[in-house]
Amino acid sequence: MKDNGPASELPVVLNMGALYQSLLTSLIPILLRQDENWDDFISRVDLLRVKEREAEQMESQIKKKKQFNQRVELNQTLNVRKQEIESLKR
Repeated sequence: MKDNGPASELPVVLNMGALYQSLLTSLIPILLRQDENWDDFISRVDLLRVKEREAEQMESQIKKKKQFNQRVELNQTLNVRKQEIESLKR
């Protein structure tokens, strides 16, 4: 956090685990699902990061490829990866 930024108050919770969860959920850009426990949520966030990195790598590979058929195959795989990313964000 920035030194000169506004200070925010800590949430009112009963234990340190709940405080940790509350702080992390405010920092993570996706929402916790209703039926999801904390461990599954963290696993989903990690998987989302991996899929986003793979998508970025595929995009750079598409730009480098010269052959049209290879670009089409990579683009199809990239579209599938983007759909996976969107489903993980929900």
